[in-house]
Amino acid sequence: YIEKGKDGFTLENIWKNVTKYFMRVLGASIVSGLVIIAGTIMCIIPGIYLGISLSLLIVIIIFEDKSFGAAFSRSFKLANYHWWWILLLIIVVYAIIYVVSLIFAIPQMIITLTYQMHSLNPSLDIPDSIKYLMAAVTIISTFVTTLLSVIIYVALSFEYFNIIEKKESPSLLNKIEEMENN
Repeated sequence: YIEKGKDGFTLENIWKNVTKYFMRVLGASIVSGLVIIAGTIMCIIPGIYLGISLSLLIVIIIFEDKSFGAAFSRSFKLANYHWWWILLLIIVVYAIIYVVSLIFAIPQMIITLTYQMHSLNPSLDIPDSIKYLMAAVTIISTFVTTLLSVIIYVALSFEYFNIIEKKESPSLLNKIEEMENN
């Protein structure tokens, strides 16, 4: 969208970018996860600090097309600029994801409880409809929960552009360059 405008990109363009960044994002996720785990093992506070400081890592790799090392250090610099806001953003977004996931999990829990209660009495034959309903609700709940996990990356992308705009003012610089050209 940034490169080609509102109607200038196709699904093929998106797929090309997905394959371009997949290995770098996967590697960055694994390494940053290990760093955060190591910080958490040392004490909880370093793990939280590292988690927030590295939260923009994937966004930087994708939007700035930087290597892992450059994105790693840039993530610390940008996150330290708004560290508390990023922490608050992550807490609020995960709370929203949790509540919505819970709403979809409640029917699954009720059906599972009903199924378990019926299975305790061997003389009762459990209808196949309960089994199919339980499978369908489980699939829907899992799908929605997985889909909701994308929200955190969208929120972090918005925060990334917020920090960049406040710290580096790229739109202001573009306006100045346009004025100089005219």
